[in-house]
Amino acid sequence: MAPMTLGYWDCRGLVQPIRYLLEHVGQEYDYKCYTFGNDIDTMFSSWYSQKPTIELDFPNLPYLIDGDIRLTETVAILHHLGRKFELVAQSDLDQRTQDMFDGILNDLASAGTTFYYPDRRSRQYPDDLRLDEHNAAFSGLIAQYSNLSRHHELMLVRHL
Repeated sequence: MAPMTLGYWDCRGLVQPIRYLLEHVGQEYDYKCYTFGNDIDTMFSSWYSQKPTIELDFPNLPYLIDGDIRLTETVAILHHLGRKFELVAQSDLDQRTQDMFDGILNDLASAGTTFYYPDRRSRQYPDDLRLDEHNAAFSGLIAQYSNLSRHHELMLVRHL
């Protein structure tokens, strides 16, 4: 397998599930890291100046270059890799279930960003990360992972 190129900011963020998947399947990849700074000059010199030169249909981060395939957007990249490495559901029923889990996981991840970006917090902040809703959707699956539940508790204590 030839190495792929994966580009994103110098944080885990939206790229981390992609890196997990690539590591899981043993796919080599070159990681192109862009500096996410507090000022536009840092970000311009790192990503924005290179953005028009990478030949992407919809230039954005994260991006994946897999031979002739050039993709942006986390979900599109994950779907591509899932198909490529035969990690997707096969039956129609399983595909529909997989699509629903995809949506639930995206909702949970979106709610989690309020922890890491304090300026985006709303007065409804404690309600943004109620795991009980998501846990019910997963029939108690989240409760089986004590690290996730403990992480959730620590974040609530720190930010309330």
